[in-house]
Amino acid sequence: MDITNLKEQFNKIFGEGESIDFFSPVIVNIMGEHLVYNEGSMLATTTDLGFYGVARKRSDNIVNVSYEEKIKFSIDLENNKTKIEDNIQKIFTDSVEIIKTKEFNLAGIDVLISGNIPYKDTLSLNSSMQMLIGTIVNSLFNEGKISKLQLAKMFTDSIETKNLEGNYKEINNLAVLMGEKKKAILVEGHNLEHKQVALDLGDYTIVVMDTNKESMNIDEVLVDRKKQVVEATEVLKNYKNINYLWEFNEEAFEKLEFKIEEELLRKRAKHIITENERVKKALRAIKTGNIKELGTLMVISHNSLERWYEVTGVELDTIVDEALRAEGCIGAKMIGDGFGGYAIALVNKNYLNKFFNRVKEKYTAKIGYEPNFYL
Repeated sequence: MDITNLKEQFNKIFGEGESIDFFSPVIVNIMGEHLVYNEGSMLATTTDLGFYGVARKRSDNIVNVSYEEKIKFSIDLENNKTKIEDNIQKIFTDSVEIIKTKEFNLAGIDVLISGNIPYKDTLSLNSSMQMLIGTIVNSLFNEGKISKLQLAKMFTDSIETKNLEGNYKEINNLAVLMGEKKKAILVEGHNLEHKQVALDLGDYTIVVMDTNKESMNIDEVLVDRKKQVVEATEVLKNYKNINYLWEFNEEAFEKLEFKIEEELLRKRAKHIITENERVKKALRAIKTGNIKELGTLMVISHNSLERWYEVTGVELDTIVDEALRAEGCIGAKMIGDGFGGYAIALVNKNYLNKFFNRVKEKYTAKIGYEPNFYL
C-alpha cells in the first residue's frame, strides 16, 4: 500500500492539511481454531494484510468516513440518526458508540480507510478494523494512554460474541495489537497471557485463501458448540479434577472418553483436547524450525474441524483438499468461524504461481466460482 498516495487521496476528499497514518494487520490462526471461546490457546501470526487509515481531527463532533472512496458516510457524535446501509458503516458506527460509553476522549474526525484485502464481516477482519478505529481514537484524542489490553477488551460486546462466554474477541484483538512481523504469538484463552516466538518459514510462505463463500452468521452454532463442550466437561469432571477440557492431554482423554455416552459430545471434546495439544506441538515445531511438521499439524487440525467439530463445509474442504494436492504445498487448514470464509496454506515460494493456477482451476470447476489468494 502506497501511504503517500493514500494521503493524497485523503487531501482530495477532506482538504489539505496535516494528517496521521495508521495500519492494523490481519492475523491468521496457525493453530487453535475454536479453542479461544473454550478457554484454550491460540497460536497466530501477523500478516502483511490489513487496513490502513489516514485521519485528522475536526473542530466539531462529526466523524466523516471514506472507505476506498467507494463508501462515504458521516456520524454525528451528539445525535446520530444516519441509516446503516453497509457493513463498513455498521462496524464504524458500532465502534464509535462503544467508545462513547467508555471514559475516553472522542470528537470529530475525518478518516480515509483502505485495505489490501477486501473487508468482510468476519471475526479476524472485524478485529483488524476495530483495532484500527481504536488506535486512531487513542492517538488523536487520548495521547496513546489507552493500553493495548484496554483496547482489546473495549469491543467485546459486539454482535458475533455477545452470546459467548470467555475471551473470544479479546484474544483476536490482542493478537492484532501485540503481534509482530515474522513472529508467532501464543495467547492463553483463560487468562490472556501471551508470548511471541520467532517464525522462520524458510522456503515457505503462508497463503491466505478466500473461498468467496460468505461466512454465515454462526453465532447460534458457536453457542451450541460451547454448550456441548461444557456438557462434555461436566461429565469428565466426575473423574478428573479439571475446570476446562484443555487441561486434559490426549492420553488421559483416551482412557476416559467412553464415559461420555453421547457421541456428539465425545466428538466436540475430542477436537478441543487434541487441538490444544496441536497448539503445543505447533509451537515446538516453530521453535525447532520443523516446518514440514507444522504443515502436517495444519492438515490434522483441518480434519479435526471437519470430522469432530463439524464447522468446515464444502467450500473450505474443497479449497484445502485442492491446496494439498498442489505441488509445493505441505499444509492447509480452515481459519475463522468456518462454513465459508478463509483458509491458509503453507506453500513453497518457488511454486506459488503453479499453486494459484491449479487451486483456482480445480476449486472453480467444483464450486462454480473463483477463489482469491493473498500473501
